[in-house]
Amino acid sequence: SISPLPSSIEYPMLDDLLFPSAIRYIERIFEDPKNEHNFDMHESRMAIASFSRIVGLLQKDPEAWFKGGLDYDALVAEYDSVRAQALAAKEAGDKAKMGEMFKRSDEIRDQFKAEGVVIESGAGGKSGWRKA
Repeated sequence: SISPLPSSIEYPMLDDLLFPSAIRYIERIFEDPKNEHNFDMHESRMAIASFSRIVGLLQKDPEAWFKGGLDYDALVAEYDSVRAQALAAKEAGDKAKMGEMFKRSDEIRDQFKAEGVVIESGAGGKSGWRKA
């Protein structure tokens, strides 16, 4: 459920989504760490949470958000599987399968690169990832 918005945020939102006024109110809360303006801190937290949900901000867990839109761990597991299949195809002399698998591993690597992430090969065919 969404908590009611204080009028200092609700009215600018109703006025054609006048974000600068609503955001300015939120900025004032953050710029006042000693609470010299006597904000009701519970109300302020609820206002920030409500505003964020209404405009679609802060919807993800911060750790998930910083990872970006891709499930990096699942893609790394797929990358390792594809590379293993490519090497097995190479040993079996199946050049078509080898090419297909190496192509897919390159596609995965490109997906990571587009998000500023690097795949790092690890021991035993287990790769990892890190932000570039």
